Amino acid sequence: MVDNVRYQFRGDVLRSVQANGLALVDQHWKRGKSLPKHRHDHAWFTFIFAGSYVERLPYSERHSSAGMVIWHPRGLQHANCFLTDGHNLNLVLSPEWLASLPPDVPIPHEDVLWKGGVPYSFGLELYRCFNNREQIPEEFAFNLISFCTSDKRPHKGVPWLARVVDWMNDEYSSSLTLTQASEQAGVHPVHVSRSFRVKLGCTFGEYLRRVRLSRAIDLLKQSRADITEVALACGFSDHAHLTRTFKRATGLTPTAYRNQAG
Repeated sequence: MVDNVRYQFRGDVLRSVQANGLALVDQHWKRGKSLPKHRHDHAWFTFIFAGSYVERLPYSERHSSAGMVIWHPRGLQHANCFLTDGHNLNLVLSPEWLASLPPDVPIPHEDVLWKGGVPYSFGLELYRCFNNREQIPEEFAFNLISFCTSDKRPHKGVPWLARVVDWMNDEYSSSLTLTQASEQAGVHPVHVSRSFRVKLGCTFGEYLRRVRLSRAIDLLKQSRADITEVALACGFSDHAHLTRTFKRATGLTPTAYRNQAG
């Protein structure tokens, strides 16, 4: 469990878990509750799943509501007034974890906010991992940090990107990770994450899904292999995983696509 002193949140904490300098804190709050001015000794991302509240910062007052993701730097003074019942998931980054990032990854000293989009999808996936009692995926923290810094620095050439893309196209059936991609590239995972978005217009995970879907489409057209066999050959965990991903992308199940394609 998380150290309740170090990772103190003043709302109603239902559960928490930590590993490798990261922590997930599942927090609910009640309508009408207020928290006085306070600071935290850690930085964290808040994913607001339900409800709304007013956050009073030194320089502004912000209305925060469901669907938002907020980066809070370490030591940020703030107060909260909860307007409705609500639910947050907090991804806590310890000072030691942040200190392990390379010096060319700038950490924002002010809060950053997103409304929905890919950052929010990361929060939903983290919550799924939490509910399934899976280990906290460090790659989500790398991806989120890359969003914090993505528009603040000029982006230089990335000669290693083609090598990583070739590797993904060769090894797509394996369980590829952002950390493995960073080893192929010889740079930190935050740089890989940022470069995929800037140069290819998608996240590492999105690009990998595209490659796998493309291979699945080829197999569905060119072979009569069982759908489960297609799924495993293309890097999906099972029939259901392929079907879910395929239908989201095409509007058809793999079987319906195969029948339509003849």
